[in-house]
Amino acid sequence: MSKCKNLKRRGFLKTSVKIAGVLAFGSTPNCFASYNKIKGEKMTKISEYEAIIQVIQTYLEGSNQGKSEIVKQAFAKDAIMQGTNKDGSLVSGSIENLYKVLDESGEAKDTKSRIDVLYVDESIASVRVIIENWHGLNFTDLHQLFKSNGKWKIVAKAYHTY
Repeated sequence: MSKCKNLKRRGFLKTSVKIAGVLAFGSTPNCFASYNKIKGEKMTKISEYEAIIQVIQTYLEGSNQGKSEIVKQAFAKDAIMQGTNKDGSLVSGSIENLYKVLDESGEAKDTKSRIDVLYVDESIASVRVIIENWHGLNFTDLHQLFKSNGKWKIVAKAYHTY
């Protein structure tokens, strides 16, 4: 039984809607997003997405300039990170490790990036960032953000280096 059908059977999904012959809410992979709407919870406002993207853009701006003082604005004080370097070695620990690398590396030219906001729910968000040609390296980052006192901050960074 699919997770969505199981939720419906247990009474969590109270309605099903047929759209163009496809059963929505009860049998789609997005049933959990639909569940929130069915419960009557608020839709995430575009301004929240914009605020999240601004945090990530601050991270990228500081990274490209090689200035940790800019990047620090995007991260929570006790943020953590874990990832793999190009040689496969593991990096794990405080976000201070990133700040050190940025300050030592300096400015990165011709870097391209893409930001994908994957999920937002009131005080939590997940964002994927693809970075090409940062000092000749390529990355996929996954950032977990938390909203506290009205401000979004990155609390965890996981990454893979190519």
